[in-house]
This record gives sequence, structure tokens and C-alpha cells, in this order.
Amino acid sequence: MSTPLYESLPEKINNNKHNLPEKFKDLVYCIGWHQRNTWEEVEIASDFSVYPCCALHAQKQLNKTFQDKKLDNLDKYWNNLKKYKLKDILKIWREHIKPEFWKKEETLPECCGSLCRLKK
Repeated sequence: MSTPLYESLPEKINNNKHNLPEKFKDLVYCIGWHQRNTWEEVEIASDFSVYPCCALHAQKQLNKTFQDKKLDNLDKYWNNLKKYKLKDILKIWREHIKPEFWKKEETLPECCGSLCRLKK
């Protein structure tokens, strides 16, 4: 199991919520979304697997898990361009990982909470 982002940040950053504005309320900071408040980029691995961000790409490639029951129980190749179309893969990602889901524990995707959580 990997270390959540908030545990590996310097203490100074933990104290000021990753240098985010005081009004920032999300439980996670997603570099793939929060830099522009839109999904502009995706990562495609050398094996043609598609990921919405670098954290999930690294997690899956290094640890062979998304740390998310829903994603880990999908077809082994559900996010692979050799088997599925990009639009279908992105649809699954976008339905599971939505910025509005980052506001409450009850809706926070497990993968986002385990990898990019800001608040304990």
C-alpha cells in the first residue's frame, strides 16, 4: 500500500493545505484537474493503458492495483486501447472520478482518497 500524498508532504505544506486558498474545500488535490479545472490531459502507458492522472498511472504500473474496489474489479483490460476505444475508457474514468465527488468522504473515490488526499 502506498503512502497517501498528505503523509509525504513537508510539514509546512501540510499546515497550509498544499498552498491552496483558504476556500479550497476538496478532500484531494488532483493535478490532472485542479490546475485548470478541466480534464485536458490523459496519460497513456507504453502498454496502451489510459489513466486520468500521473498518480493513478504510477500506482497501477508499480503496484498492480488502483487501490479502488470498483476499478480493481473491472475487466483486466478495461482501460487499454488495444481492447477498448478511448472514448469508452474515458467515460468510465469520468463517471468514477468527478470533481464533485471530492467534497465528501461518502462520495470520494477510493483511489483518489488513498493517493491524493489532502485532509486527514
